[in-house]
Amino acid sequence: MKSRTNRSRKTRKRKKFVPPPKRKGGTNNRPLSKKMKYGLIALGVVLFIALLILSVVISNLGISKGHTH
Repeated sequence: MKSRTNRSRKTRKRKKFVPPPKRKGGTNNRPLSKKMKYGLIALGVVLFIALLILSVVISNLGISKGHTH
């Protein structure tokens, strides 16, 4: 019986952790939506920088290959 109660408690704690309460508030609260917007902008910037770096690396590889040939 004790093991069963412990298991149920553990599962309850895990269930509480899986859906964060911040997400529920994010749909209604405006400051959280702003944070989400900033996060999306940051993600976009990071992706843009990554693409730039990739293009530069590819161009450098192409130049180096051209010089070797």
